[in-house]
Amino acid sequence: MIEPSSARLVTPAFVALTLSDLAYFSAAGVLIAVTPLFAIGPLGSDETGVGVAMGSFSLTTLLLRPLAGRWTDRRGRRALLVGGASLFAVGVLGHYLVTGLLMLVTLRV
Repeated sequence: MIEPSSARLVTPAFVALTLSDLAYFSAAGVLIAVTPLFAIGPLGSDETGVGVAMGSFSLTTLLLRPLAGRWTDRRGRRALLVGGASLFAVGVLGHYLVTGLLMLVTLRV
């Protein structure tokens, strides 16, 4: 039988991590749903443009994940986590400045 641990699960670090995960995944989910509508509506793109905008993120992810894994093995997780979170925040806020499809694709890369 496993003995219960006396360590607390709900610590300030756990709460901060949970809230940051909630914010990240909420923003990422909204972007997945709203980006096609944004590209077709205000940007005046067609279905092909939506596919390019949505696919550019997947292509970049596919190409960079192996490199990010090697970089993390060499330098540690903290730099990658802080850098990734910062880059994501800049990307989300950058959507306010997008005026065309090329700018949207560049931002999503």
